[in-house]
Amino acid sequence: YVRSLLFWLVEFLRKTYNNVEIRFITHTTAAKLVDEDEFFHKKESGGTLIHTGIDLADYTFMTEYPIEKWNRFCFVASDGEDFEPKETISSIKKILANKLNMFSYCEVEDSDNSSMGSVETLFDQLVVGEDDFFDFDETKGDQFFKDSGKHIFSCKIQKKEDIWEALKFLLFKKEKK
Repeated sequence: YVRSLLFWLVEFLRKTYNNVEIRFITHTTAAKLVDEDEFFHKKESGGTLIHTGIDLADYTFMTEYPIEKWNRFCFVASDGEDFEPKETISSIKKILANKLNMFSYCEVEDSDNSSMGSVETLFDQLVVGEDDFFDFDETKGDQFFKDSGKHIFSCKIQKKEDIWEALKFLLFKKEKK
């Protein structure tokens, strides 16, 4: 589901905005900038250190996209496995402190991820973790969370139908109850 989610996000951005630059970052134990074709077609394997991708995104924003000239958004999609979750949460705080317009973390439970079983994923730590930094103010169900004040969105994609729900909750105004 990761590729579907990211494909539709990229399509939305390109059709909605005239002047948009999208950079693609892959990571296992180290992060690297790649072109769109490599991003969507190359499968990575190995250890997962999510913070390396977030740190590279932060560096790229700071060196190439000054806040005075750009709206800066970072969208991370993962299977939830992270060998250094405390470092990742620290990296999320750092990138947000550098005036990011929105940080989005979506965790996708692909059918081949079922082996993770009851392992606590990064999503679980963001949403129900001990850190009160992530005190989400808008919730839809038990898998879509947004804190507009801190500019952070998090969701868990459990089935194909969740992709559209996640994109609506991320990209459009809060639904009226």
